[in-house]
Amino acid sequence: MRERQTRNFGTVGRDVHIAPIVKLTEYGKIVDKHINIINTLGKGLTVDKYIIMPNHVHIIIVLGNGVGGGGSGDCGNGERGGGAMKTSRPTTIPNILRSFKTMVSKDIGFSLWQASFYDHVIRDEEDYLRIWKYIDENPLKWSEDEYFVCS
Repeated sequence: MRERQTRNFGTVGRDVHIAPIVKLTEYGKIVDKHINIINTLGKGLTVDKYIIMPNHVHIIIVLGNGVGGGGSGDCGNGERGGGAMKTSRPTTIPNILRSFKTMVSKDIGFSLWQASFYDHVIRDEEDYLRIWKYIDENPLKWSEDEYFVCS
C-alpha cells in the first residue's frame, strides 16, 4: 500500500491564551510567503487580511482605492528577481490568484490547489467587517469544517 502524502497547510491548535492558532507546515509557510508577495505586485494592490487554514485560505485583497474599489489598478510587472510572481496582465483577482497558485506550486513541486476559487466583491464597510470577523473566527470553527480531519 502506498503511503498517503500529507498536503495540508497546517494544524489548528491552541496557544497559551486558549485562542485557536494555525501552526503552519512547510507547505503553509510557502503559501504565507507568496501571500505576502502579492502586496508588491502593483500600486493600489494590498492583502488586507488573511488566514491560512489546514485545507484552505481566506484572503481579503484590496484593488484600487479600498473597500469596493475594484478596477484594474496598475499592472504588476514584477520587477523583481528570485522567481517572484510576475504578471503583465491587468491586476484582477483571477490573474493574481492564478499567479499566486502557480508560484506556490513551483515552490512545492506539485499543485495542491483546486482548479477554481470562491470570490466575493466587498461592497461596503458592513460587508468588509463581516468578512474580517469570519476570517478571524475561522480557526474557532475548524472542527465544523466539512473536510476537518483530526490530526
